[in-house]
Amino acid sequence: MSSQQKKQEKLLARRDADGYPGLIPLKEIYHFEDFLTHERDWHSAVTQGRELLHVYRHAGEEIIVWYKEKPRTTVTTRRGMGLYYCYLTFSKRKDAYYHEQMDRNSGQHR
Repeated sequence: MSSQQKKQEKLLARRDADGYPGLIPLKEIYHFEDFLTHERDWHSAVTQGRELLHVYRHAGEEIIVWYKEKPRTTVTTRRGMGLYYCYLTFSKRKDAYYHEQMDRNSGQHR
């Protein structure tokens, strides 16, 4: 095993231990990225390995959401958690999402 692979494994192990699992639903990843890139001036980057979302703003300032296979959830960093709550608060899509959930629970259609 090369040193690059060992570094990658250590990084993944640290992320798995330090991340916030299950915060971002899989179906919201695309909309979250769209919110960050179009409304908050972040830039998309190429994902690698188990990453589902990788955006950056300045050197060293990045948000990564990756997939954890065992419990089948997404995991993000602390900064990603903060920006996801910003997305939930200020996103234009949020109202449509909550109305959809409310309609589904009540059985009514709009």
